Amino acid sequence: MTRLHLGRLMTIGLLLVRGFGDAAEAPLQAPFPLNPAHAEPSTSHTRVACPEPAVPVRDIMGVSFYTDAYHSIVDPRLVKDNNTRLKAVSTFLRMVSQLTDRYLRSGDIAAAHCAFLWLTRWAEADAMLGRVNRQGAYERKWTLGGLALSYVKIQHAPDLDDQARYQVERWFQHLAAVVRAEYQHPERVDNRNNHAYWAGMAIAAVGIATNDRGFFEWGLAQYRLGIEQIQDDGTLPLELDRKGRALHYHLYALAPLVMLAEMGERNGMPLYREQHGRLYRLVNRVVHGVSSPEAFAHLANAAQTDPMPPRGGSDVAWVEIWLARFPDPALTRWMVNRRPVIDPRMGGNLTQLYARE
Repeated sequence: MTRLHLGRLMTIGLLLVRGFGDAAEAPLQAPFPLNPAHAEPSTSHTRVACPEPAVPVRDIMGVSFYTDAYHSIVDPRLVKDNNTRLKAVSTFLRMVSQLTDRYLRSGDIAAAHCAFLWLTRWAEADAMLGRVNRQGAYERKWTLGGLALSYVKIQHAPDLDDQARYQVERWFQHLAAVVRAEYQHPERVDNRNNHAYWAGMAIAAVGIATNDRGFFEWGLAQYRLGIEQIQDDGTLPLELDRKGRALHYHLYALAPLVMLAEMGERNGMPLYREQHGRLYRLVNRVVHGVSSPEAFAHLANAAQTDPMPPRGGSDVAWVEIWLARFPDPALTRWMVNRRPVIDPRMGGNLTQLYARE
């Protein structure tokens, strides 16, 4: 028997075992509409040209760019250095995100196959499973979440190779296991603040992508860790500690928390209402803070250095998810000039995935 045929039989056998093991529970659902019925074979004039996949990166050695004890003052030169070192990883994530967005938007199956090819190449190389430093570990976690959410968009596209699919999903699980191990240290602040929520989102996304309830439930536990920290006034104490960037980090913490709540809701768990709806308190506090940053300046005892969220990115990506669940005309008007909201770490074009208007 050839190695290829043996590999295919092993893959089919593992998928059957996995299917019987999960028979008592419905498969985990994506946190956004997929609409696969709209996908149609690409025509010759619309088919995406697939560039050669980026060279896989095993080691991720980032550069920390904060210069004070509160991690509130950014050195632009260090940010540039970090971005340069991680360019290959960020480019890979952005490309996969764009291709999978194209597939959902236009039904371009060639785009799905191209994204899958890129993922397969990195999975074959055990990418991002080499050496990392502290900043590199953060970047790996953010990247994993974005890749898993992007993969969910295409995993049921027509004619994906089953053996390659299994390899990609196993790679995600290996990465998730490594990331999860980094968040078993409650004595570390980054195991309790926004980093823990982002880790939860990444690993829950892998849980959905691979139908692994162990990973999914671990991710939801990180959501509950965050919700329990929300104070009666709607603030997160560990993010207030960021002084001049307290408002920014409240916005940033909301991104994975809202995504995790949506993951739960789509899978029959009313996470938005947990802890008597504490997430609403955080949302209300942050929305008020954006319009009145002096409130956060008072709470954090420091002027806020970046009170207005940028046009797109993680600071406002959560708003698209929130509005799809809880329509709000005032918040919708506020978003008009900030769309489209595109954040590869959150799965790509959030406006395309969630916006109703």
